[in-house]
Amino acid sequence: MITRWAALSAVVLVCAVEFVQTADAQEFRDFPSSGSRIEFLQSRYRGNQGMEAMVSVQGRYSVIGGTVDSDFNVSYSDLFKNSLGVMAEGTLLFPVGPKWKIGPYLSLGWDSYDGKTFTDDIGDTLAPDKLDMTSFLVGVRSVYDLGQHFTLDGHMGLGAAHSSKVGGVATLSGVPMDVTVFKSSTAFAWDLGTRFAYQVGPVVFDAGFGVRIQGAPKNADLDFNSGPIVTFEIEFGVGVCF
Repeated sequence: MITRWAALSAVVLVCAVEFVQTADAQEFRDFPSSGSRIEFLQSRYRGNQGMEAMVSVQGRYSVIGGTVDSDFNVSYSDLFKNSLGVMAEGTLLFPVGPKWKIGPYLSLGWDSYDGKTFTDDIGDTLAPDKLDMTSFLVGVRSVYDLGQHFTLDGHMGLGAAHSSKVGGVATLSGVPMDVTVFKSSTAFAWDLGTRFAYQVGPVVFDAGFGVRIQGAPKNADLDFNSGPIVTFEIEFGVGVCF
């Protein structure tokens, strides 16, 4: 009896294997050209890859905004120039459909905003030093496969941003004096953005834009009524997938 069941099981297994092979062969023959067959095999391979990891470096141009003092209509752009910055990211992506991937990411960024002289309505001036900011964000990224090696992603992160101490010179009634404009401080940060990417093998080139909001730096010698810093960013980067 055991021998009969073993023989029957072997026959069923052989028939199942032949059925799967026949179905795969038929599906493969449905593509008219060798190029289409190659793309088909690549898509099947990508679909079974599972998790994907990526590390990237982004260069960015940040336009600073937000209100330093609403009572006197002074903005951060009155005190600081726009900035060039850099950011490093690490991302894990998991497939959630034929074309979608989603997963967490970490980013560490640095920006430096040179100061510029602000003159008020009565001729008093404030010339701050540069403002350095370091940000650390944790968030979620979703990636949509557009085909032909192109992808579109959207990401949102939360975290913290550290602002450096900012000194400067205030000139009141023609008398200059050294002041501390802002203390060194850390505040919340929030980032939202999108990128368009092109992948060549494991290398990814991308470009995008976004907005970042972070808490106001702490006041020092000057009693500002400061609001959050808002920056608009244009980004260009390169990454490697694993």
